Amino acid sequence: MKSALKKSAAAAAMCLAAIGAVHAATYSAATTGPYTAKTDFTVCSGGPCQNYTLAMTPSGSFTTSAPLAANLSNANIAAQITSFSFNDGINTFASTDPNVRIFQAIVSTSATGSITSSALLLELWQTGTSPHAVGDKVALIQIGNSVFATNTLNCTGVGTTPAGAADSCVLGPGDIGASNASGAAWTWAAVTPPATAATPVPSMSALGLLVLSALLGGAGLAISRRNRNA
Repeated sequence: MKSALKKSAAAAAMCLAAIGAVHAATYSAATTGPYTAKTDFTVCSGGPCQNYTLAMTPSGSFTTSAPLAANLSNANIAAQITSFSFNDGINTFASTDPNVRIFQAIVSTSATGSITSSALLLELWQTGTSPHAVGDKVALIQIGNSVFATNTLNCTGVGTTPAGAADSCVLGPGDIGASNASGAAWTWAAVTPPATAATPVPSMSALGLLVLSALLGGAGLAISRRNRNA
């Protein structure tokens, strides 16, 4: 009997933990329009040289382990980001790509936890292998008060970023082999959860009692049946 009760209590604890778990949150970003200015490379000095066009509109999103707290002021959220994917019209900067690094991830939020400003900078190694070296090419995308993207920039310094990412390009002045594009500000929005996630449920305490009662009741019924069959 004690064994059955222990198993039921353990199962109840697991269910309650799942019920109380904090859900991840995804934030999407897009510019108010396509790029408004660009600079083409003069001479391709290596890497996948390509110019941006004024028809390209960058976009993307990132997911955090829990919703962002309210009233953040220039907070470093790099450790909270579990995944991301942004596209600058030429390159995709995705957390699943081993060549992508987070240079920095700074945001401010409103009283409701909505992003009001950001200073995210992502980079993508385009040439070379880890550990990277000076002279390798890198692409950058800035998600801030305005959008800025660079392709095939010559990296002149390798190190650790403010976000803590090692083997990153930390210095790269402009050069004639790089192409650039800039445009309007980014706008942020929290991705609406599925409709099923918004379905009203009993309060955690009430639901917890229901789960616990059902599990313990089931254990008691099983014990009673074994006693009758003995």
